[in-house]
Amino acid sequence: MKKGLAFWFAILLSVSLVAGGLWVLGEPASSGDLARCLPRLNAEGQRLILQGRPADLPERLPSLLVQGPSPLGTVVDGLLPLLRLGEEFLLAVEAEGPSSFVVLRLPPLSLRALQGGKLPPGWDEAGFTFRDGGRARSFVLQSPRSGPLQGRLESDLVLLSSGPSSLSRFDGALAAKEGREDLRWDLRPQWPTHLRLNFGGEGAFRLSLAWKADGMPNELVWRVEPFPRLEGPRTAPWSAGTFHLPLLPDLVAGWRLSPDEIRFLRDLPEKGEEGVFPFPDLDSFSGPALAVFGAPARLLGLPLPGAFVEGTGEGAVADVDAFWRDRLGEVGLSPSPVEGFPSGGATFFPLTLTAVAGGDGALFGIVDGRDLPPRRPLADFLPGLAGEERFWLVADLPRLCERLQAPEAVGRLLSHFGRLPLPLRLTQTLRELSPLGRLVLMIPRLDSGWVTWTRPTTTE
Repeated sequence: MKKGLAFWFAILLSVSLVAGGLWVLGEPASSGDLARCLPRLNAEGQRLILQGRPADLPERLPSLLVQGPSPLGTVVDGLLPLLRLGEEFLLAVEAEGPSSFVVLRLPPLSLRALQGGKLPPGWDEAGFTFRDGGRARSFVLQSPRSGPLQGRLESDLVLLSSGPSSLSRFDGALAAKEGREDLRWDLRPQWPTHLRLNFGGEGAFRLSLAWKADGMPNELVWRVEPFPRLEGPRTAPWSAGTFHLPLLPDLVAGWRLSPDEIRFLRDLPEKGEEGVFPFPDLDSFSGPALAVFGAPARLLGLPLPGAFVEGTGEGAVADVDAFWRDRLGEVGLSPSPVEGFPSGGATFFPLTLTAVAGGDGALFGIVDGRDLPPRRPLADFLPGLAGEERFWLVADLPRLCERLQAPEAVGRLLSHFGRLPLPLRLTQTLRELSPLGRLVLMIPRLDSGWVTWTRPTTTE
Protein backbone atom coordinates (compact mmCIF):
# COMPACT_ATOMS: atom_id res chain seq x y z
CA MET A 1 0.00 0.00 0.00
CA LYS A 2 2.80 2.42 0.88
CA LYS A 3 4.45 2.07 -2.50
CA GLY A 4 1.11 2.57 -4.22
CA LEU A 5 0.37 5.74 -2.28
CA ALA A 6 3.79 7.22 -2.99
CA PHE A 7 3.47 6.38 -6.67
CA TRP A 8 0.01 7.83 -7.15
CA PHE A 9 0.93 10.90 -5.11
CA ALA A 10 3.92 11.51 -7.40
CA ILE A 11 1.94 11.32 -10.61
CA LEU A 12 -0.63 13.90 -9.59
CA LEU A 13 1.42 16.43 -11.68
CA SER A 14 0.45 14.36 -14.73
CA VAL A 15 -2.92 16.00 -15.05
CA SER A 16 -3.74 14.39 -18.39
CA LEU A 17 -3.65 10.84 -17.03
CA VAL A 18 -7.34 10.64 -16.26
CA ALA A 19 -10.85 11.24 -17.52
CA GLY A 20 -14.22 10.99 -15.79
CA GLY A 21 -17.89 11.88 -16.02
CA LEU A 22 -21.24 11.76 -14.25
CA TRP A 23 -23.51 9.45 -12.28
CA VAL A 24 -27.27 9.05 -12.06
CA LEU A 25 -29.76 6.56 -10.66
CA GLY A 26 -32.74 4.95 -12.37
CA GLU A 27 -34.14 2.00 -14.27
CA PRO A 28 -33.32 0.72 -17.83
CA ALA A 29 -30.00 1.64 -19.40
CA SER A 30 -29.97 4.66 -21.67
CA SER A 31 -27.33 6.78 -23.36
CA GLY A 32 -27.47 9.32 -20.53
CA ASP A 33 -26.90 6.78 -17.78
CA LEU A 34 -23.79 4.69 -18.32
CA ALA A 35 -23.32 4.04 -14.59
CA ARG A 36 -26.36 1.73 -14.40
CA CYS A 37 -24.55 -0.81 -16.55
CA LEU A 38 -21.43 -1.10 -14.39
CA PRO A 39 -21.26 -4.38 -12.41
CA ARG A 40 -20.14 -4.46 -8.79
CA LEU A 41 -16.34 -4.69 -8.61
CA ASN A 42 -14.09 -6.76 -6.38
CA ALA A 43 -13.68 -4.76 -3.17
CA GLU A 44 -10.48 -6.51 -2.05
CA GLY A 45 -8.01 -5.66 -4.80
CA GLN A 46 -6.94 -2.58 -6.73
CA ARG A 47 -9.57 -1.13 -9.02
CA LEU A 48 -9.97 1.97 -11.16
CA ILE A 49 -13.06 3.72 -12.54
CA LEU A 50 -12.83 6.40 -15.20
CA GLN A 51 -15.78 8.28 -16.69
CA GLY A 52 -15.93 11.18 -19.08
CA ARG A 53 -15.53 12.42 -22.62
CA PRO A 54 -12.95 11.52 -25.29
CA ALA A 55 -11.82 15.15 -25.54
CA ASP A 56 -10.37 14.86 -22.04
CA LEU A 57 -8.16 11.88 -22.81
CA PRO A 58 -4.38 12.08 -23.41
CA GLU A 59 -2.77 10.55 -26.48
CA ARG A 60 -1.04 8.01 -24.25
CA LEU A 61 -0.71 7.75 -20.52
CA PRO A 62 2.60 9.16 -19.23
CA SER A 63 5.23 6.51 -18.53
CA LEU A 64 5.02 6.99 -14.75
CA LEU A 65 1.52 5.49 -14.81
CA VAL A 66 2.09 2.76 -17.38
CA GLN A 67 5.31 1.56 -15.68
CA GLY A 68 3.93 1.80 -12.16
CA PRO A 69 3.50 -0.90 -9.52
CA SER A 70 -0.03 -1.80 -10.65
CA PRO A 71 -1.23 -3.40 -13.93
CA LEU A 72 -4.08 -0.89 -14.07
CA GLY A 73 -2.09 1.76 -15.94
CA THR A 74 -1.08 -0.61 -18.73
CA VAL A 75 -4.69 -1.79 -19.20
CA VAL A 76 -6.09 1.75 -19.31
CA ASP A 77 -3.40 2.86 -21.74
CA GLY A 78 -4.32 0.00 -24.08
CA LEU A 79 -8.00 0.97 -24.02
CA LEU A 80 -7.54 4.68 -24.74
CA PRO A 81 -8.00 4.31 -28.54
CA LEU A 82 -11.35 2.60 -27.93
CA LEU A 83 -12.57 5.23 -25.47
CA ARG A 84 -11.82 7.95 -28.02
CA LEU A 85 -14.23 6.41 -30.50
CA GLY A 86 -17.30 7.20 -28.40
CA GLU A 87 -19.13 10.34 -27.37
CA GLU A 88 -19.05 9.36 -23.71
CA PHE A 89 -17.43 6.47 -21.87
CA LEU A 90 -17.27 4.64 -18.57
CA LEU A 91 -14.31 2.37 -17.86
CA ALA A 92 -13.66 0.11 -14.87
CA VAL A 93 -10.57 -2.08 -14.36
CA GLU A 94 -9.93 -4.68 -11.66
CA ALA A 95 -6.31 -5.61 -10.99
CA GLU A 96 -7.24 -9.26 -10.54
CA GLY A 97 -7.00 -10.80 -13.99
CA PRO A 98 -6.93 -7.93 -14.82
CA SER A 99 -10.59 -7.55 -15.87
CA SER A 100 -11.92 -4.50 -17.68
CA PHE A 101 -15.44 -3.21 -18.34
CA VAL A 102 -16.29 -0.50 -20.87
CA VAL A 103 -19.62 1.25 -21.49
CA LEU A 104 -19.69 3.46 -24.58
CA ARG A 105 -22.20 5.84 -26.05
CA LEU A 106 -21.36 6.03 -29.74
CA PRO A 107 -22.15 8.49 -32.53
CA PRO A 108 -25.24 7.33 -34.49
CA LEU A 109 -23.21 6.26 -37.54
CA SER A 110 -20.94 4.00 -35.48
CA LEU A 111 -23.88 2.54 -33.55
CA ARG A 112 -25.75 1.68 -36.77
CA ALA A 113 -22.66 -0.07 -38.15
CA LEU A 114 -22.38 -2.31 -35.08
CA GLN A 115 -26.13 -3.00 -35.20
CA GLY A 116 -25.61 -4.15 -38.77
CA GLY A 117 -22.75 -6.46 -37.79
CA LYS A 118 -19.98 -4.30 -39.25
CA LEU A 119 -16.92 -2.47 -37.96
CA PRO A 120 -17.77 1.26 -37.76
CA PRO A 121 -15.99 3.60 -40.19
CA GLY A 122 -12.57 4.68 -39.00
CA TRP A 123 -12.21 1.99 -36.35
CA ASP A 124 -9.77 0.04 -38.49
CA GLU A 125 -7.50 3.11 -38.50
CA ALA A 126 -7.47 2.90 -34.70
CA GLY A 127 -6.16 -0.66 -35.01
CA PHE A 128 -9.39 -2.59 -34.34
CA THR A 129 -10.65 -5.70 -36.09
CA PHE A 130 -14.20 -7.07 -35.83
CA ARG A 131 -15.83 -10.49 -35.90
CA ASP A 132 -19.25 -11.87 -34.99
CA GLY A 133 -19.69 -12.95 -31.37
CA GLY A 134 -21.89 -15.98 -32.13
CA ARG A 135 -25.00 -14.52 -30.48
CA ALA A 136 -27.48 -11.82 -31.41
CA ARG A 137 -26.12 -8.29 -31.00
CA SER A 138 -22.73 -9.63 -29.84
CA PHE A 139 -19.26 -9.24 -31.37
CA VAL A 140 -15.52 -9.38 -30.62
CA LEU A 141 -13.19 -6.40 -31.00
CA GLN A 142 -9.43 -6.76 -30.98
CA SER A 143 -6.38 -4.53 -31.31
CA PRO A 144 -2.67 -5.00 -30.53
CA ARG A 145 -2.93 -2.66 -27.53
CA SER A 146 -6.19 -3.86 -25.99
CA GLY A 147 -6.29 -7.58 -26.80
CA PRO A 148 -9.67 -9.28 -27.47
CA LEU A 149 -12.77 -7.57 -26.08
CA GLN A 150 -16.15 -9.28 -25.93
CA GLY A 151 -18.93 -6.85 -26.81
CA ARG A 152 -22.67 -6.59 -27.09
CA LEU A 153 -25.28 -3.94 -27.75
CA GLU A 154 -27.64 -2.93 -24.94
CA SER A 155 -30.28 -0.48 -26.11
CA ASP A 156 -28.21 2.37 -27.59
CA LEU A 157 -25.09 1.58 -25.53
CA VAL A 158 -22.13 -0.68 -26.26
CA LEU A 159 -20.89 -2.96 -23.46
CA LEU A 160 -17.42 -4.51 -23.70
CA SER A 161 -15.27 -6.58 -21.38
CA SER A 162 -11.97 -8.46 -21.43
CA GLY A 163 -13.58 -11.92 -21.54
CA PRO A 164 -16.87 -13.86 -21.88
CA SER A 165 -17.20 -14.40 -18.12
CA SER A 166 -16.64 -10.72 -17.49
CA LEU A 167 -19.24 -9.74 -20.08
CA SER A 168 -21.89 -11.76 -18.24
CA ARG A 169 -21.33 -9.64 -15.14
CA PHE A 170 -23.10 -6.77 -16.89
CA ASP A 171 -26.31 -8.78 -16.53
CA GLY A 172 -26.32 -8.40 -12.74
CA ALA A 173 -26.01 -4.63 -13.01
CA LEU A 174 -28.80 -4.37 -15.56
CA ALA A 175 -31.12 -6.68 -13.61
CA ALA A 176 -30.99 -5.01 -10.19
CA LYS A 177 -29.48 -2.07 -8.35
CA GLU A 178 -27.80 -4.49 -5.90
CA GLY A 179 -25.63 -5.84 -8.74
CA ARG A 180 -24.24 -2.42 -9.67
CA GLU A 181 -21.17 -0.61 -8.49
CA ASP A 182 -22.07 2.31 -6.21
CA LEU A 183 -20.71 5.07 -8.41
CA ARG A 184 -21.13 8.50 -6.87
CA TRP A 185 -18.79 11.35 -7.67
CA ASP A 186 -18.62 13.44 -4.48
CA LEU A 187 -15.56 15.51 -5.44
CA ARG A 188 -16.66 18.43 -7.65
CA PRO A 189 -19.73 16.49 -8.87
CA GLN A 190 -20.62 19.35 -11.23
CA TRP A 191 -17.39 18.87 -13.19
CA PRO A 192 -17.44 16.65 -16.30
CA THR A 193 -14.48 14.35 -15.62
CA HIS A 194 -13.75 11.98 -12.73
CA LEU A 195 -11.50 9.14 -11.69
CA ARG A 196 -11.50 6.84 -8.66
CA LEU A 197 -8.63 4.54 -7.77
CA ASN A 198 -9.10 2.10 -4.90
CA PHE A 199 -6.33 0.13 -3.24
CA GLY A 200 -8.17 -2.59 -1.30
CA GLY A 201 -7.07 -5.05 1.34
CA GLU A 202 -4.89 -4.13 4.32
CA GLY A 203 -4.22 -0.41 4.52
CA ALA A 204 -6.90 0.33 1.92
CA PHE A 205 -7.25 3.86 0.62
CA ARG A 206 -8.96 5.67 -2.23
CA LEU A 207 -7.67 8.37 -4.56
CA SER A 208 -10.38 10.54 -6.12
CA LEU A 209 -9.83 13.08 -8.88
CA ALA A 210 -12.03 15.46 -10.81
CA TRP A 211 -11.16 17.97 -13.48
CA LYS A 212 -12.40 20.37 -16.07
CA ALA A 213 -10.47 21.18 -19.22
CA ASP A 214 -12.33 24.22 -20.52
CA GLY A 215 -9.21 26.40 -20.72
CA MET A 216 -10.37 29.01 -18.17
CA PRO A 217 -8.00 27.71 -16.81
CA ASN A 218 -7.90 23.93 -16.87
CA GLU A 219 -8.10 22.60 -13.31
CA LEU A 220 -7.80 19.29 -11.47
CA VAL A 221 -8.50 18.54 -7.80
CA TRP A 222 -7.79 15.38 -5.80
CA ARG A 223 -8.29 13.80 -2.41
CA VAL A 224 -6.83 10.72 -0.69
CA GLU A 225 -8.91 8.98 1.97
CA PRO A 226 -8.67 7.74 4.61
CA PHE A 227 -5.59 9.70 5.60
CA PRO A 228 -3.70 9.64 8.92
CA ARG A 229 -4.08 12.60 11.26
CA LEU A 230 -0.74 14.44 11.23
CA GLU A 231 0.36 17.41 13.30
CA GLY A 232 0.88 20.45 11.10
CA PRO A 233 3.94 22.72 10.95
CA ARG A 234 4.52 25.44 13.53
CA THR A 235 6.96 27.39 11.40
CA ALA A 236 6.33 30.86 9.99
CA PRO A 237 3.80 31.12 7.13
CA TRP A 238 4.94 31.81 3.58
CA SER A 239 4.14 35.50 3.87
CA ALA A 240 6.71 35.97 6.66
CA GLY A 241 9.93 35.64 4.65
CA THR A 242 11.80 36.61 1.50
CA PHE A 243 13.72 34.33 -0.85
CA HIS A 244 16.21 34.56 -3.70
CA LEU A 245 14.00 34.35 -6.80
CA PRO A 246 14.86 34.92 -10.48
CA LEU A 247 12.55 37.29 -12.30
CA LEU A 248 11.37 34.47 -14.61
CA PRO A 249 12.26 31.11 -13.05
CA ASP A 250 11.56 27.93 -14.99
CA LEU A 251 10.33 26.09 -11.90
CA VAL A 252 9.86 26.98 -8.24
CA ALA A 253 8.65 24.50 -5.63
CA GLY A 254 8.04 25.29 -1.98
CA TRP A 255 7.37 23.14 1.07
CA ARG A 256 6.60 23.71 4.71
CA LEU A 257 6.32 20.51 6.73
CA SER A 258 6.07 19.40 10.34
CA PRO A 259 8.31 16.65 11.82
CA ASP A 260 5.22 14.42 11.86
CA GLU A 261 4.64 14.98 8.13
CA ILE A 262 8.33 14.46 7.32
CA ARG A 263 8.30 11.08 9.05
CA PHE A 264 5.18 10.13 7.10
CA LEU A 265 6.72 11.05 3.74
CA ARG A 266 9.98 9.29 4.55
CA ASP A 267 8.13 6.08 5.42
CA LEU A 268 6.13 5.99 2.17
CA PRO A 269 8.58 4.08 -0.05
CA GLU A 270 9.41 0.47 0.53
CA LYS A 271 12.71 -0.42 2.15
CA GLY A 272 15.70 0.27 -0.07
CA GLU A 273 13.87 2.63 -2.42
CA GLU A 274 14.43 6.32 -2.92
CA GLY A 275 12.16 8.60 -0.88
CA VAL A 276 9.48 10.93 -2.13
CA PHE A 277 11.80 13.86 -1.36
CA PRO A 278 15.29 12.36 -1.90
CA PHE A 279 16.88 15.83 -1.72
CA PRO A 280 17.27 18.12 -0.02
CA ASP A 281 17.43 16.46 3.41
CA LEU A 282 14.09 17.29 5.00
CA ASP A 283 15.61 17.29 8.48
CA SER A 284 17.72 20.27 7.42
CA PHE A 285 15.09 21.92 5.22
CA SER A 286 11.71 21.33 6.85
CA GLY A 287 10.70 24.78 5.65
CA PRO A 288 9.60 27.19 4.67
CA ALA A 289 11.96 26.18 1.85
CA LEU A 290 12.18 26.59 -1.91
CA ALA A 291 13.68 24.62 -4.78
CA VAL A 292 14.41 26.85 -7.79
CA PHE A 293 15.38 25.88 -11.33
CA GLY A 294 16.41 28.55 -13.81
CA ALA A 295 19.15 30.47 -11.98
CA PRO A 296 22.50 31.45 -13.56
CA ALA A 297 25.27 28.82 -13.40
CA ARG A 298 28.39 27.83 -15.35
CA LEU A 299 30.32 24.69 -16.23
CA LEU A 300 33.87 25.22 -17.55
CA GLY A 301 32.89 28.85 -18.10
CA LEU A 302 29.88 27.97 -20.28
CA PRO A 303 26.29 28.92 -19.32
CA LEU A 304 24.32 26.18 -17.60
CA PRO A 305 20.75 26.07 -16.20
CA GLY A 306 21.25 26.44 -12.46
CA ALA A 307 19.24 25.12 -9.55
CA PHE A 308 19.30 25.63 -5.81
CA VAL A 309 17.48 24.94 -2.55
CA GLU A 310 16.96 27.70 0.02
CA GLY A 311 15.21 27.56 3.34
CA THR A 312 15.22 27.05 7.06
CA GLY A 313 15.22 24.03 9.29
CA GLU A 314 17.06 22.38 12.11
CA GLY A 315 20.61 21.57 11.01
CA ALA A 316 20.60 23.68 7.83
CA VAL A 317 23.57 25.83 8.91
CA ALA A 318 25.59 22.85 10.15
CA ASP A 319 24.92 21.15 6.83
CA VAL A 320 26.83 23.89 5.01
CA ASP A 321 30.04 23.18 6.94
CA ALA A 322 29.60 19.45 6.44
CA PHE A 323 29.09 19.96 2.71
CA TRP A 324 32.43 21.67 2.18
CA ARG A 325 34.30 19.48 4.65
CA ASP A 326 32.95 16.03 3.75
CA ARG A 327 31.83 16.28 0.13
CA LEU A 328 34.29 18.64 -1.54
CA GLY A 329 37.19 18.99 0.89
CA GLU A 330 38.58 15.64 -0.25
CA VAL A 331 38.96 16.88 -3.85
CA GLY A 332 40.68 20.10 -2.82
CA LEU A 333 37.84 22.56 -3.50
CA SER A 334 37.70 25.43 -1.03
CA PRO A 335 34.90 28.03 -1.10
CA SER A 336 35.17 31.76 -1.68
CA PRO A 337 33.00 34.00 0.52
CA VAL A 338 29.57 35.07 -0.75
CA GLU A 339 28.30 38.51 0.20
CA GLY A 340 25.48 38.44 2.74
CA PHE A 341 26.27 34.99 4.12
CA PRO A 342 28.67 34.60 7.09
CA SER A 343 29.09 30.83 6.62
CA GLY A 344 30.07 28.72 3.64
CA GLY A 345 30.86 30.06 0.21
CA ALA A 346 31.05 29.24 -3.48
CA THR A 347 33.32 27.80 -6.18
CA PHE A 348 33.40 29.13 -9.72
CA PHE A 349 35.49 26.61 -11.70
CA PRO A 350 35.05 24.04 -13.12
CA LEU A 351 31.44 24.23 -11.85
CA THR A 352 29.67 27.05 -10.01
CA LEU A 353 28.70 25.53 -6.66
CA THR A 354 27.23 27.49 -3.76
CA ALA A 355 26.60 26.36 -0.18
CA VAL A 356 26.06 29.24 2.23
CA ALA A 357 24.24 29.94 5.49
CA GLY A 358 23.12 32.91 7.50
CA GLY A 359 20.81 33.25 10.50
CA ASP A 360 18.76 30.03 10.68
CA GLY A 361 18.68 29.45 6.92
CA ALA A 362 20.91 28.11 4.16
CA LEU A 363 21.22 27.91 0.38
CA PHE A 364 22.67 24.97 -1.58
CA GLY A 365 22.89 24.62 -5.31
CA ILE A 366 24.53 24.62 -8.69
CA VAL A 367 24.30 28.37 -9.03
CA ASP A 368 26.77 31.23 -9.45
CA GLY A 369 27.34 32.72 -5.98
CA ARG A 370 28.42 36.02 -7.57
CA ASP A 371 25.09 36.36 -9.35
CA LEU A 372 22.42 35.14 -6.93
CA PRO A 373 18.90 36.37 -7.74
CA PRO A 374 17.71 39.20 -5.47
CA ARG A 375 15.55 38.52 -2.43
CA ARG A 376 11.87 39.28 -2.78
CA PRO A 377 8.60 38.37 -1.04
CA LEU A 378 6.79 35.35 -2.37
CA ALA A 379 3.62 37.44 -2.71
CA ASP A 380 5.30 39.27 -5.59
CA PHE A 381 5.86 35.99 -7.40
CA LEU A 382 2.72 34.03 -6.45
CA PRO A 383 -0.07 36.24 -5.09
CA GLY A 384 -2.41 33.25 -4.63
CA LEU A 385 -0.49 31.73 -1.70
CA ALA A 386 -2.76 31.44 1.32
CA GLY A 387 0.18 31.14 3.71
CA GLU A 388 -0.28 27.65 5.17
CA GLU A 389 0.32 25.39 2.14
CA ARG A 390 2.37 22.25 2.76
CA PHE A 391 3.66 22.14 -0.81
CA TRP A 392 3.32 24.20 -3.97
CA LEU A 393 4.93 24.33 -7.39
CA VAL A 394 4.90 26.73 -10.33
CA ALA A 395 6.48 25.66 -13.61
CA ASP A 396 6.74 27.00 -17.14
CA LEU A 397 6.91 23.52 -18.66
CA PRO A 398 7.84 24.42 -22.28
CA ARG A 399 10.66 26.69 -21.13
CA LEU A 400 11.81 24.16 -18.54
CA CYS A 401 12.01 21.38 -21.13
CA GLU A 402 13.96 23.65 -23.45
CA ARG A 403 16.49 24.27 -20.68
CA LEU A 404 16.84 20.55 -20.03
CA GLN A 405 18.45 19.93 -23.41
CA ALA A 406 21.86 20.08 -21.69
CA PRO A 407 24.27 17.27 -22.65
CA GLU A 408 23.86 14.02 -20.75
CA ALA A 409 27.43 14.32 -19.53
CA VAL A 410 26.46 17.48 -17.66
CA GLY A 411 23.48 15.69 -16.17
CA ARG A 412 25.68 12.92 -14.83
CA LEU A 413 28.03 15.48 -13.32
CA LEU A 414 25.18 17.35 -11.64
CA SER A 415 23.67 14.18 -10.19
CA HIS A 416 27.01 13.36 -8.53
CA PHE A 417 26.49 16.15 -6.02
CA GLY A 418 23.11 14.80 -4.90
CA ARG A 419 21.42 18.13 -4.13
CA LEU A 420 19.92 19.17 -7.44
CA PRO A 421 16.30 20.13 -6.61
CA LEU A 422 14.95 18.71 -9.88
CA PRO A 423 15.67 14.97 -10.28
CA LEU A 424 17.13 14.26 -13.69
CA ARG A 425 15.04 11.10 -13.90
CA LEU A 426 11.94 13.31 -14.24
CA THR A 427 13.05 14.94 -17.49
CA GLN A 428 11.18 12.39 -19.62
CA THR A 429 7.95 13.03 -17.71
CA LEU A 430 8.43 16.78 -18.00
CA ARG A 431 8.77 16.49 -21.76
CA GLU A 432 5.48 14.58 -21.89
CA LEU A 433 3.83 17.32 -19.85
CA SER A 434 5.33 20.31 -21.69
CA PRO A 435 2.20 20.88 -23.85
CA LEU A 436 0.33 21.75 -20.64
CA GLY A 437 2.09 25.14 -20.60
CA ARG A 438 2.19 26.96 -17.26
CA LEU A 439 1.36 24.67 -14.35
CA VAL A 440 0.50 25.66 -10.78
CA LEU A 441 0.23 22.96 -8.09
CA MET A 442 -1.08 23.61 -4.57
CA ILE A 443 -1.22 21.12 -1.70
CA PRO A 444 -2.79 22.84 1.33
CA ARG A 445 -2.71 19.50 3.19
CA LEU A 446 -1.03 16.23 2.29
CA ASP A 447 -4.36 14.50 1.68
CA SER A 448 -5.67 16.89 -0.99
CA GLY A 449 -4.77 19.58 -3.47
CA TRP A 450 -5.37 21.14 -6.84
CA VAL A 451 -3.47 21.95 -10.00
CA THR A 452 -4.18 24.34 -12.86
CA TRP A 453 -2.55 24.46 -16.26
CA THR A 454 -2.83 27.00 -19.06
CA ARG A 455 -1.82 25.85 -22.50
CA PRO A 456 0.32 28.32 -24.43
CA THR A 457 -1.50 30.20 -27.17
CA THR A 458 -0.34 29.60 -30.73
CA THR A 459 -0.35 32.05 -33.58
CA GLU A 460 -0.21 31.28 -37.26
